[in-house]
Amino acid sequence: MSRDLEIGIRLTADGKALIGETQNAKQALGGLGDAGQKAGGGLGQAAKQSDALEASASSLKTGLVAAAGAFIQFTHSRIGQPKSR
Repeated sequence: MSRDLEIGIRLTADGKALIGETQNAKQALGGLGDAGQKAGGGLGQAAKQSDALEASASSLKTGLVAAAGAFIQFTHSRIGQPKSR
């Protein structure tokens, strides 16, 4: 859910309020930028972890396929041989 950001100007005779409000607005907007950068960094880290997980899963699949192939080859080589006791 998005929230509206209200920006206003308050003028005093000496201009101090305008300067103070401008600094407060700058700090608030700077905080939004920092939060956005942190969120972006978190997403980048999640993407790297996802890539690493995908690579691990691919390696596991390759190993399982190789093991299954070796088992099938071993089983076929034993067909027709006398059973050992």
